[in-house]
Amino acid sequence: MAQGSTNRWSNSTLCAMTDGDGLTGKPSRPVSDGPSQRESARGDVGRVIRSAVPVVIVVAVVAAMLWSTDFGLRAAASTRSRSNVAFWEIDSAYYSCLAKQVEGVVPRGEAVWVSYDTPYAPFWYRSLWKVVAAYRPVTAAQRGTVQLYLVKSPHDWGCLGTRVKAVFPDGAVKYGQGFVPHPLLVQWRSLGSPSLP
Repeated sequence: MAQGSTNRWSNSTLCAMTDGDGLTGKPSRPVSDGPSQRESARGDVGRVIRSAVPVVIVVAVVAAMLWSTDFGLRAAASTRSRSNVAFWEIDSAYYSCLAKQVEGVVPRGEAVWVSYDTPYAPFWYRSLWKVVAAYRPVTAAQRGTVQLYLVKSPHDWGCLGTRVKAVFPDGAVKYGQGFVPHPLLVQWRSLGSPSLP
């Protein structure tokens, strides 16, 4: 009997070991919808967010690149518009005209003084100054130098209605002889005679 009871004891011990988690003999825990499922749900949300963030960044970068490309194409199309190209051609002809007049009235190497007085707008003085500085030495001393003025030209002749006037130290006066080609003058008028820099 002792042997039979030992067998039963062994069987009940074995049963107790398998009733728990199966191997260690620890009693099994009741399954509940408590914190472990909430933690699992939070983990799922975190995984979704972590996997969505790179996609959102890529979409945002692609959208920014598309907007930038569209903006660039529109800007390039705008700069190549007929009115802009016509304005650039007129601007170039204006500066070329001033350069030709300055070279025609001021001897090479002669120092010049540039007047601030201009017939249309104060900033036209800068136009004359830029042209003169490229070809002749400019000085702040008015006495003893060639004095250059930008004056009105009759009937918009010359450089879009202006011409260079040179007053020499001996009192002699000389006017520039360059002009903007007639087609560009007509274009300039058709654009409303815009101011030039």
